[in-house]
Amino acid sequence: KVVEAATRQLKKLSHTTSIYMQPKYHEYAEKLTAKMPGNLKVVYMTNSGSESNELAFQLAKLHTGANDIISLRNGYHGGTYKTNAATASSVWRYPMPAASGHIH
Repeated sequence: KVVEAATRQLKKLSHTTSIYMQPKYHEYAEKLTAKMPGNLKVVYMTNSGSESNELAFQLAKLHTGANDIISLRNGYHGGTYKTNAATASSVWRYPMPAASGHIH
């Protein structure tokens, strides 16, 4: 069953990003926004959790004007410069100076 379902999906679309626009990408965005409340009608697709968290940081800053991000103490937030700073655990952090504005 799983192999059959995966095969059907791969024949439709295996992977997409906003760099390579495809009809299925737009169809999904339209279906998603149709379910969103009020005037929430914009979808911004990302390629990874790190990229999603970076976007969340940017949107929060644009909305509030604040520079600080409060992060969970034992959470992993990604491998980019800002998400690395949001990751408090030294096990998952790169040994480099952290980006400013993160509070654990």
